[in-house]
Amino acid sequence: MEFGIINIMKEVGEVGEVLFVKDNKFRRLSIRIKNDQSITVQVPLMMSFKESELFLKKKIGWINKQKEKILKRKILKQNQMPSKRMTDKFIMNTTKKIFSLSLKHNLNYNRLNYKWMKSRWGSCSYNNNISLNLWMIFLPNDLINYIILHELVHTKIKNHSQEFWIKLEKICKNPKLFNKRLNDEYGI
Repeated sequence: MEFGIINIMKEVGEVGEVLFVKDNKFRRLSIRIKNDQSITVQVPLMMSFKESELFLKKKIGWINKQKEKILKRKILKQNQMPSKRMTDKFIMNTTKKIFSLSLKHNLNYNRLNYKWMKSRWGSCSYNNNISLNLWMIFLPNDLINYIILHELVHTKIKNHSQEFWIKLEKICKNPKLFNKRLNDEYGI
């Protein structure tokens, strides 16, 4: 049995260069397409690279569709870094907003911090520590509010189950539309 991480870069027909990553932490086969159009296939340890390549070839239509979506996104990391003054103002306003929404909806968090994250808009830890991505500074207010409410609901429900979406729907109308818009129109 193999242990550790095994990486193989391979040219795959219509898709082009693909990085296959085999690791024991992967439970299922998945395809990741980054904003730069690069493709990574995450391969569970017990699956062969040949099987994963066949899976990838079956998904060429889906991959091309995802690449088209990515091309339409506004990639925020390509924006100029905001000034310290602009960032400080964003942090101050967002901190007030999350505190107010937390009280209004009785969704209590422990700590709040801000980071320049590469792939997430926000996160909520098991201990209800919320982290928000500073790239949100370039998003419209309605999407910022959606991200905040999304993370606040995670203080009560730690997954994306139907229960989570029902609770979020009670405080944020059409959350799945906001989620789709966020993912379709913006990238980090």
